[in-house]
Amino acid sequence: RKHALWDGANHTVLLMRDPARKHATRGETTEHLVTLQDLYPTIVDRTGLNRPEHLRGRSLLPLLDSPELPAWEDEILMTYWEGNHAVRTPEHYYIRYRDGATELYDLKQDPLQIENLSSDPHHQTDVTRLDHVLNNLLTP
Repeated sequence: RKHALWDGANHTVLLMRDPARKHATRGETTEHLVTLQDLYPTIVDRTGLNRPEHLRGRSLLPLLDSPELPAWEDEILMTYWEGNHAVRTPEHYYIRYRDGATELYDLKQDPLQIENLSSDPHHQTDVTRLDHVLNNLLTP
């Protein structure tokens, strides 16, 4: 279903286990947001290789040791075709299209992403903040 930027089109199952890790446990889960771009940095980190400068993503090894790690940044980037991007947080889903159009969804109140809040004056602070987050995630 990877055919759009909405949240439901970007979910996938990710199972990891490193039997060499001292605290490897079967069946632990985390609610933290991760992306498939985190897989390569995790492998690089696990094998002790030098991390290439161009590499995006972050190592998931800290989550393998502590699934409830409080210092994990729960902001992830999705891209669909050139110039169309979304940022997901635990509370919000923000989309910015190449033509400048935006969408904002409150995932706690509207998990199916039905009501676009991007033009609602009460949510302009969220739009501004998430647009800034998106720009930071797009910066190499």
